[in-house]
Amino acid sequence: MRIVNKTKVENIKKAVSEISTYSQAELEFNRNHNVTPWAAMAMYLISKEGETAQSASSHYGRKYGAVHAATKKIEANIEKYTPYLNQILERAEQCGC
Repeated sequence: MRIVNKTKVENIKKAVSEISTYSQAELEFNRNHNVTPWAAMAMYLISKEGETAQSASSHYGRKYGAVHAATKKIEANIEKYTPYLNQILERAEQCGC
């Protein structure tokens, strides 16, 4: 059984939008190469919060395979992504997003 904190998931989505300066709609529907890394980091963090890959991908209009690809890419380059992931998590924790 998975226990998912929906408030934290929503805070992650808001934090990614604020930090990236892309709206949540742009993150969901835009497939531009400048936008997709932000959506990938969001899906990665949401899946780490306990959501299934299918559920995490649905927040950004992607298929569940996108979460697996994002996880693989981020974990292979974790030192590159860590500062951004930490910034997103810190902003999400503030709950004032």
